[in-house]
Amino acid sequence: MTAKELTGNRQLSLIITLLYLFYPPTHITNVDDFHLEALVPIIVFSAFYYYFKGRRLLYMLFIFLLTITIDFTIILALFIGIYIVIRNYKGVIAIIRRQEVDPEVRADVILGLSTVVFSLIMGFIAMKTISSFGPPPLKESNLFPIFGSNLQEISRGFLDPRRVYHAIRFDFFGKITYILLLFVPLLFLPLLGLYELIMCIPWISLIMLTQYSYLYQYGSFHAGGFFGPFAILAALAGAKRLLELNYSKATRILHTLFVFGLIISLILTPLNPFIQRILPGIAYMDYPKPSPHYRY
Repeated sequence: MTAKELTGNRQLSLIITLLYLFYPPTHITNVDDFHLEALVPIIVFSAFYYYFKGRRLLYMLFIFLLTITIDFTIILALFIGIYIVIRNYKGVIAIIRRQEVDPEVRADVILGLSTVVFSLIMGFIAMKTISSFGPPPLKESNLFPIFGSNLQEISRGFLDPRRVYHAIRFDFFGKITYILLLFVPLLFLPLLGLYELIMCIPWISLIMLTQYSYLYQYGSFHAGGFFGPFAILAALAGAKRLLELNYSKATRILHTLFVFGLIISLILTPLNPFIQRILPGIAYMDYPKPSPHYRY
């Protein structure tokens, strides 16, 4: 339903929806033991469904649910707000210039800004809550040892170009390979959805800056929740853009891409018994899948 609301094209919506259902990170999230990341796609797609339907209160309800799912989803909600604002950048410019603006565009701009502000507030609440019931956020974290060992040090480290360079350089080819494997099953269609690709920035940035290699093992469960839904939305927008350029030619191209994408997904999925132990990560290990939770 979200796909149809975004594209207005039933056939295109079906193609991209099928690609999502066969998308390997979706399978990876589900074959691993349960994590909160598995809840993110349905919340994100529901939020966007109501956004495109113009039902803004229900959209905000799902944004609220997103921000209380897990700490990283607050950043995702922040970038959803940024996306909505940038998507309506002409309205933003008109408002700044005090020109006449379509009421729907104005409402969208306000909604985007409200999402940004709400996400920042929820981020502040989350940090205070985490500090009250446990160690401070990112205390002794193994995510960013190059930048520091607590939130303050890491935040300052992000502003240091030399540290950023060394962080990106750390296992650079491993990270790039992982990111390419995220895009390949979708035949790089998300790259054509320029605005929607904004929402993929949090996960890609985390991968490029982290030194925790488990996050960018293709068989780790995170991308199915933190990246997959936004990649699909970007793919929908990219495919729609192709159709607007040349409908008949783009339709043939999309059908061909769908076939290749399906084949690639069937090869890369952890449900493929022939690829077990070839790609890294728990999802590609033999059944029963090992888990650190088993010892509890």
